Amino acid sequence: MTLELLIENYGYLAILILTSAQPVAAQEPARKIDLASLGPKVGESVPDFKLQDGRGQWWTRDSAMGPQGAMIVFSRSADWCPYCKTQLVELQGRYQDITKQGLGLVAISYDAPETLKKFADSRGITFPMIADPGSAIIKRYGLLNETMDPATRFYGVPHPGTFIVDP
Repeated sequence: MTLELLIENYGYLAILILTSAQPVAAQEPARKIDLASLGPKVGESVPDFKLQDGRGQWWTRDSAMGPQGAMIVFSRSADWCPYCKTQLVELQGRYQDITKQGLGLVAISYDAPETLKKFADSRGITFPMIADPGSAIIKRYGLLNETMDPATRFYGVPHPGTFIVDP
């Protein structure tokens, strides 16, 4: 597949590929990330949380549950990440199907509540998008992306992940 075909079929993807180069990162050796080591494992209990959404409502792991469990989505950012924005909009499109299966749905990111509210309002998102601005829950879930420079606005971002948990 050529770059021209990517631009034609996946415009947002091509834009990200073209703009994601970071000169500082190019000077550092690439860090290998063992993806299998990230996050809770099948059969493990997941940590509880108490976080606020963009509308001021507080959510816990248990309050996010539907009768059959919950889909907990960790998203990098509803502010700057085009993949995450697309995923959140697509989840809204499937929200009714998810709840029909008895699952609750929450998306957690390090974004501030105001950022999440603005995105939810502009895109018609009705499921809870909850803020973990200090990344405490992201860390407890073992998803903190430690390759990000703590001196940048990207520090605190999680490795994206989706977990289906039972009650």
